[in-house]
Amino acid sequence: MLNFFENFHKKEVHYTIWLLFPIIIFFSIFIAKFLDHEFFQDFFLTEKGFIENGTFVILFSSIIVSVFILKIIKNKLQNKIIYIWILVFLFGMIYFAGEEISWGQQWYNWNTISLFKSFNDQYETNFHNISGWFDQKPRFLLLFFVIVGGIYFPLFYKNKKLNRKNNISFFLFPTTCCLPTSLICLFFYLLDNLYKKLCHGTPGVDITCDYIPDLFRLRTSEIIEFYIAVFLFIYLLSIYIRLKKQ
Repeated sequence: MLNFFENFHKKEVHYTIWLLFPIIIFFSIFIAKFLDHEFFQDFFLTEKGFIENGTFVILFSSIIVSVFILKIIKNKLQNKIIYIWILVFLFGMIYFAGEEISWGQQWYNWNTISLFKSFNDQYETNFHNISGWFDQKPRFLLLFFVIVGGIYFPLFYKNKKLNRKNNISFFLFPTTCCLPTSLICLFFYLLDNLYKKLCHGTPGVDITCDYIPDLFRLRTSEIIEFYIAVFLFIYLLSIYIRLKKQ
């Protein structure tokens, strides 16, 4: 566990990205809600607010990083397993980013085509409102990787192999840089499940609860997605930097 504090300034990703950024956003959410609830709702939680659009921007940045990683693997590392792993993440993030903004409908407000109107329960141009197979199930797998992988490997796994060029775990396992974001994601995930046990209604809309202070009653689903995007960016940036050093 002390591995987290080793070589703090020598991490592959600069600490302003992997440590300060997720923590600053975390406290900004609660400070904004405490100071001005209306501003918090408008700026953070609307479809055109910081969380929704920030998630897309971070995912788009992650897609670009993934393309560079694939180029390095193809030209330098030539490892098929790592290549396929990053390729899966690339297609997953394209889907994630597109769905986050309903493939542009959220920005340009076009009319939903009849195909989506027939199956989409919110009449939007996206797939995640059609079935849990396009939303909850892949989201749970990704969240499991973010929370379990992002906490277990940085704290309890230490790579001791010297031949890092052929050591798949050295490149694919989340490092210490992923830990702060994973912990924050875990916090909001636990908060989201507390709502289901202790409260009634929809968080951020009409929730009523006697056991959770109003400050902590949030629409956690969008915030969790935002931190998943942050995790993916840090995770992939970490891989990119390590590959560049090989």
